[in-house]
Amino acid sequence: MVVPNIAVEYRFADHWSVDIPVYYMSVTVARNYRFRTLTVSPSVRYRLEPSMTGHFFGVHLIAGQFNIAVDKKYRYQDADGMYGAGIDYGYSLKFTDHWGMEFNIGAGYIYTRYNTYYNTKNGARFDTSRKNYFGVTRCGISLIYRIK
Repeated sequence: MVVPNIAVEYRFADHWSVDIPVYYMSVTVARNYRFRTLTVSPSVRYRLEPSMTGHFFGVHLIAGQFNIAVDKKYRYQDADGMYGAGIDYGYSLKFTDHWGMEFNIGAGYIYTRYNTYYNTKNGARFDTSRKNYFGVTRCGISLIYRIK
């Protein structure tokens, strides 16, 4: 899924950095299809190279909200948000002093409690469920601009 995001990464030691991405999407294709999310997923990274390029490993947290409808029948909305944590791996390339690219993938756990509504205007809630998800929690290809 392609979700636009903006992130800031701060290097606080030769091999260590903190990455704070914020994901936001609010798309309504039609009344029957919408995808809305606001999620933050900070991570602490250990880089094998102090130059902030090459391989890195990290741990991340996840917190966010969602409202999703994918058919005519139902719409799903978090009741208390979604929360989780995981581990990640990535690789950074440097093109110039300022520009680069990063590839990352992470796996972990997300918990959410969500409500199911009929997907009609002001549709009634008819169910509340809990979901424990284990699997891919981050996956990205990013264009990077470094400020020096």
